[in-house]
Amino acid sequence: LGPFWRDAGIRRIVKLFLPIALSVVVAAIGTIIDRNLASNTEATQTIAWMDYATRLIQLPLGLVAAAVSLAVLPDLSRAVARIDESGYRNTLQLGLRMVLVLIIPATVGLFVLAGPIVGLLYERGAFNPADTEIVAAALRLYLIGLSFAAIDQVLIISFYARQDTLTPALVGIAAIGVYLLVALPLLQPLQMFGLILANDAQHFSHAVVMLVLIQWRYRALSGGMFRALIPRLVLASALMGLAVWGALLLMPAGTTVVGRMLAVTVPGVVGVGVYSAAVVLFRIEEAQLLANLLMRKLRR
Repeated sequence: LGPFWRDAGIRRIVKLFLPIALSVVVAAIGTIIDRNLASNTEATQTIAWMDYATRLIQLPLGLVAAAVSLAVLPDLSRAVARIDESGYRNTLQLGLRMVLVLIIPATVGLFVLAGPIVGLLYERGAFNPADTEIVAAALRLYLIGLSFAAIDQVLIISFYARQDTLTPALVGIAAIGVYLLVALPLLQPLQMFGLILANDAQHFSHAVVMLVLIQWRYRALSGGMFRALIPRLVLASALMGLAVWGALLLMPAGTTVVGRMLAVTVPGVVGVGVYSAAVVLFRIEEAQLLANLLMRKLRR
């Protein structure tokens, strides 16, 4: 162990790894606390309902936030290695904007289609229409924190690129404190929904603190670019949401698997079409950049 530990590279790896391991432990503790509090609610199915809803939240987080984070990490790391602060800022801001361009419409779409999606995926056997309504309501509440959780993943990666793995871990510990401050007083009056709101507060606080820290330490964010993007993005997503809702109203109530699939896919396709037209109309360049990258990949 002596010669092994004397290697500076090994010591550096261990130093960076330990806070990441702490982050994993903290996340596991947070989950244990959440489920323990859920077990103290009046409904015996609370944990199952929360699990069903969180599975659906993980899909856009994996497809959008994790994918974009992994895509920008090499460029962020190269910019740090070259001491290229401008390149670091541009890459980070592009990553955040791309996440927002994808996660906000995904949030709106999931919100409108929560009931049909839950019914399609879960409503069979002992899982009845009443369960669908409750899980759909839980999903909609979880969606409040989805955008913050998504940009948070990019911010965590941006600290990792600077070989700072301790800051995200410490912020994670503080965010669990925020969760408890919200969850404990809301548990009795709101039951499961109080815990979900506490989870949203945890994601919100973690993302906001990370944004403040990265701006304070590295001046890595430019507000003007986001001020120009977010209003157009929200309007495009709202138009998409209205189109999805309208298409859903026109769909016949489906009780078969095929009927339920159509109730999800037809409004979903309509929503994608309306959002695509809106980003062109409002000149949302980040969405067009993503579309161009996708087309190049498909041609290859």
